[in-house]
Amino acid sequence: MPDNPLLNPRRTAEMARFNMRLANLGETRRFRRLDRLWAYYIGAQHLVRGFDWDGRKVQGEGNEPDWISAAIGTNQFIGRDDVDPGFYIPLKARRPCASLRLPKQIVDRLTVMLFSESRWPTIRVDGDPTTEDYVQQLARTAKLRESMVMARMIGGATGTAAVSYKLFNGIPRVEVHDPKHLTVHAWTDRGLLIPSVVSELYRYEEQEERDGKLVNVKYWYRRDWNTTSEIIYNPAPVGKGDDPVFTEKERFDHNLGFCPLVWIQNSPNSGGADGVGDYDDESIPDQFDATDALFSAINKGTVLNVEPTLKLRMNREDYVGATIKKGSEHAIFTGKDGDASYMESSGSSISIGMTVLARNVANILDACSVVLVDPEKISGAAQSAKAIEYIYAPMVARADALRMTWGEGLRRVVEGLWKMCVAFHGKPTTITDPETGEQTPAQFGVLLPDRVIEDDAGNITREPREPGEGGDIKLVWGPYFPPTLSDTQTALGLAQAAAGGAQLFSAETMRRWAGNFVGVEDVDHEVELIEQERAALPGMPSPDLAGGGSEQPLTAEQLQAALDGANAPDEGSSRGGIQALGGRRTGAGVPIDRGDDANWLR
Repeated sequence: MPDNPLLNPRRTAEMARFNMRLANLGETRRFRRLDRLWAYYIGAQHLVRGFDWDGRKVQGEGNEPDWISAAIGTNQFIGRDDVDPGFYIPLKARRPCASLRLPKQIVDRLTVMLFSESRWPTIRVDGDPTTEDYVQQLARTAKLRESMVMARMIGGATGTAAVSYKLFNGIPRVEVHDPKHLTVHAWTDRGLLIPSVVSELYRYEEQEERDGKLVNVKYWYRRDWNTTSEIIYNPAPVGKGDDPVFTEKERFDHNLGFCPLVWIQNSPNSGGADGVGDYDDESIPDQFDATDALFSAINKGTVLNVEPTLKLRMNREDYVGATIKKGSEHAIFTGKDGDASYMESSGSSISIGMTVLARNVANILDACSVVLVDPEKISGAAQSAKAIEYIYAPMVARADALRMTWGEGLRRVVEGLWKMCVAFHGKPTTITDPETGEQTPAQFGVLLPDRVIEDDAGNITREPREPGEGGDIKLVWGPYFPPTLSDTQTALGLAQAAAGGAQLFSAETMRRWAGNFVGVEDVDHEVELIEQERAALPGMPSPDLAGGGSEQPLTAEQLQAALDGANAPDEGSSRGGIQALGGRRTGAGVPIDRGDDANWLR
């Protein structure tokens, strides 16, 4: 082991000073900053405020209110009356009663733009189809998509994400870690953010029975990664100022020469190891708070003015002892000099508040490059993928930048996991019988589904997947917005016109394209069903005229009859049923040259 104590966890004496620093984890400025940014994403940023929006003090457990204590705690009003002019609680000390949850919307929209089902990149290995098939299945077995979505949520909110990988009983595993609980002690390459020694440490509570009572006991959780092993320690009780004592629980010696943990910056930050989040700006979190406060004020003002207030033009002493009953079956007696009416809000303040709120929301979204579009408006405005991309241009530009950082992080996870599988594939090991203790020689295997191979005759064979020789692992990103039917029709029309109206694709190709579009997987079975239906109904058109079933071209007589029938003008119509491209008519995929006569188009 190296002499550096940080690289040798077994040298406990040298690690004592490190443990003393760990005991204070959670009080550092970095921890508080990342914790605050994550609180905005989960909607817990206002829990530190001790008063609700009406000015009632929230009674929770201790000095750390949470959602549970806020829900079950009793609210004690501070003032003497519903409105006490002598006692005012500043808005920053109140918990908003309504929240727009903008931080979550910003992060989730960009995450969908990056790692949704239709936008997930394809993993390629140039020149090695065996390795390519292996790493693609490796990503599926390890559920890499789900892990990267979770990592992107954390990274989008806090600016940093960490993903580790391992083989658990031969099964590839990928885990996502909260960066505020991680400490990087040493880097293999600081510039490329490749760590060599990392610790994960945090406190948690367990309910235990002691002296016949259930009590909450606090423990430390610790886990280390380095270039040779991964170590999980037994929970250590949280003491009163003394250092926690960690004992080893599990050890996985991979001996890879690199740390199996990938550090990912959401957006690059040259000033530190932590990156920049989607809303990681000094002013944007304060704008979130101001927006929630305005939204709460509008919400409360609207609710309070739904039921109008009764206004009595009477002296208070004349009202003493009186009972007022409202409703059509009751009457209010005010005397000849009195009056009664309902006092209602005109709604102008609420309208102004909604206008300001909409403007504030737009400013925040513009600063974060996030576009929120009404689906009803975009459905009529955008008829092509390019038009939709123009609408989402700021978001597309932001996603392009995110593809660079997250794409590199994803590639490092795939490459590192593949190298780990190569190192352990076929490695000699022993299997111990739990009953007898007898050890049997064996080979270590990575548990992946077998590769299914189908020959031309339809015979299926299965064979174990091999890691392959390796190569340049890269990601191929697809378009943000798939072509619409309008795009496809335009592209095919232009291509056919450029080809002089010639047939572009075979009937088999078009069948399979249409099958994918409507969700039909077995196109051959559909063709068989069509043939059976035609055989059962003799009156149906022949396969040639019906547009399927036969690959043979029509004879000239058949084609002419089909064209004459299709171009017969319908009643009230000035055009026939077949359109032409480039001065040619097309029918059943066979072009007919009409020479210079253009009258047939009418």
